[in-house]
Order: sequence, then structure tokens, then C-alpha cells
Amino acid sequence: MPWEVACGSLPMKRCVLLCLLGLATVLWSVAQREASAAVEPAITRAQIEADWLRQDEVRGATIPTDGKNVKPEEDAAGAVDGRITGKWGFHTENEENPWWQVDLSEPTAIGRIVVYNRCDSGCEGRAARMMVLLSADGKQFRQVYQHNGTVFLGKVDGKPLRIELDGQEARYVRLQLPAKSYFHLDEVQIYDSKQRDKNIALGKPATQSSVSTWSARHPAVGAQPATRKYPIALAIERGLKLADDLRSLGADVQWHTAALRQAAERL
Repeated sequence: MPWEVACGSLPMKRCVLLCLLGLATVLWSVAQREASAAVEPAITRAQIEADWLRQDEVRGATIPTDGKNVKPEEDAAGAVDGRITGKWGFHTENEENPWWQVDLSEPTAIGRIVVYNRCDSGCEGRAARMMVLLSADGKQFRQVYQHNGTVFLGKVDGKPLRIELDGQEARYVRLQLPAKSYFHLDEVQIYDSKQRDKNIALGKPATQSSVSTWSARHPAVGAQPATRKYPIALAIERGLKLADDLRSLGADVQWHTAALRQAAERL
């Protein structure tokens, strides 16, 4: 099949994928032939496939962080990112008096705090005795509220915890548990006593007492997700190597090789 007929009007990515799909079909044919052969060739289909997959693992694999490489500030940002999901926006370790806090950048008269709890795993009760502490300098805190022990939700019932502070002034707002536990919330909103419809905590710097296995890096408010580029050159290179190995087994890969080489010239 001529290259112009197969791929002339297709985007580069689809052309390369078409070639690789064709090679996969050839690979299957070789495997079937091997299964019926009396003597296994020196280079087997299994060896080719294992090598191909290993290249993919070595070149493109990512290493899970398990929260170990996440900074407290990166995880804490998940509670002031404007995303209300019903899951956790941040997650501390299981520790004594875990806390989360946000820096409002300047002393502010706070009208109310609205807290959306995690609602996805039966752990909602962990925040039932949550305290609110305020500070002007981030060092000396005063307690201004403690919840009464009733479980509150948010995303699933539309009833987040609303805490009225009636203009109490602070730059730093800390939420803390009074005992040993994990601490995790969905979203925290803080409203100015004058501009009562403006969430002044949105996108502000936040931190927390620890990170855990469930901690994650959260993008900045308004950040666009990075566009993932398809590694076309790498796919062509690996496709040609696979074609060479298949050719050594007697497979006809002439069209696939030509198509991949022409694709490489278009890069």
C-alpha cells in the first residue's frame, strides 16, 4: 500500500500509530509461525516484545512519589484551589494535633469561614472537633472556635460548615484537630467581613503540619494543565528497531519501514 494512500491525508501521530499497529499485526503472525515451528529461532517473538516493552519502561516510566517528595505547601494548596470534589484537598499524616493553615497576605477582618469536609470514605467524623485559630504573625495563635462534635459534609449535601467570625482580624488562619488523627478536608473558603461574597483564601499560600502517602502536588489556581506531547520521534525509532527484528525472522515489513522513514523525514 503506497504511503500517500495510507497516510497522506492523516496527521503525523495517526500515521505513526497506523504503522505501529501494522507491525503489531506482523508480530502476531510471527508468533503464530513460531508456535508451529519445530525449532525455535535464535531471536524469538517473546524476546522482541519483552525488549520493546522494557524500552518503554526505562524511557518513559514515572516513579510514584507516595507523598514522599511532596512538600507541605504543595499539598496544602489543594484546599484553596477552588475545586470542590468531595474528596480530600490535602492530607496530613496520622499525628498529634495535625493542622492546616493559609496566609491571607495581610491582616484582614474575617467575616466567615466555610469548610467543605471530605465525604468519600466514611472519615468525615475526624473533623468533628476541628478548631479554628488566628494569628497576626504566624507564630502566636489564639483559638476562636471549636466544632461541637457533629459531623458536617459539604459537596454531597450542599451543607458545608459555616463559621461566623464577625470581623475578627488575622493574617494567618489555622484549622487544627485536638487529638491524634489524620487531618483532611476538601476545600476551605474565607470571606472578608466587608466583601462577604469574595473568597480571600483562594489561591493564597498554604501549608500544613505534615504530608502523608495521600499527599499530592496541586496546580496553582487558574493554571492550565500541561499539554502532553506525543513522542513521535521516539515511536518512529522504536518502530524501526522492531521492524529490523521482525525482518530477521523473515517477516515482510517493507511497507512499514518505508512509511516510518517517510514519517521521520516530515518531523
